[in-house]
Amino acid sequence: TKVDLFLNLSMREGIPVSLMEAISFGIPVVGTNVFGTPELVNGTTGVLIDLDDHAKIVYEKIILFLNSNIDRKKIVDFQKKFFSAEQNYSEFKQILINND
Repeated sequence: TKVDLFLNLSMREGIPVSLMEAISFGIPVVGTNVFGTPELVNGTTGVLIDLDDHAKIVYEKIILFLNSNIDRKKIVDFQKKFFSAEQNYSEFKQILINND
């Protein structure tokens, strides 16, 4: 099943695992501009919504994004580059070894 967009409009969120999962499959996301969400949601991966945005603004941001040239491969590449457990754990391990 093709998923056009995944929404997480939480008002309080660390780094939302639901959005990480979505982008790992190349699914564009919509998230609120709170806490760690902007680390995941950007012009490549989706749409960032401000808490004070009115429904019309949210709608316009989503439509503008959906009508843009969404590159699902770039979404997956972003996830792999910044949120891959395999890569991050290896880098973290090297930091620990080098600081020992």
